[in-house]
Amino acid sequence: ILALAALRIEIEKKLRLAATQLGFSSRKPASTMRLLEFLMQNEVLRSEQIEAIRQIQKLCNQAVHGYEISQEEAEEIIDFL
Repeated sequence: ILALAALRIEIEKKLRLAATQLGFSSRKPASTMRLLEFLMQNEVLRSEQIEAIRQIQKLCNQAVHGYEISQEEAEEIIDFL
């Protein structure tokens, strides 16, 4: 669970960094979805990549919030990267 939580945080940091370098600005912290949309509009990420990130984020969020994630699912996410 800790590895998945760390992964979720790291993904968000990288998305925020990439968006900021492309001129994204927001008065308040932007959601991951908003960052993904911005990066897709700026042709940094393709829809397939965004879908993969969304699936990874979903499983990481479930793990962090106490939903049961199988060892196989966790390893699949870690190995995917």
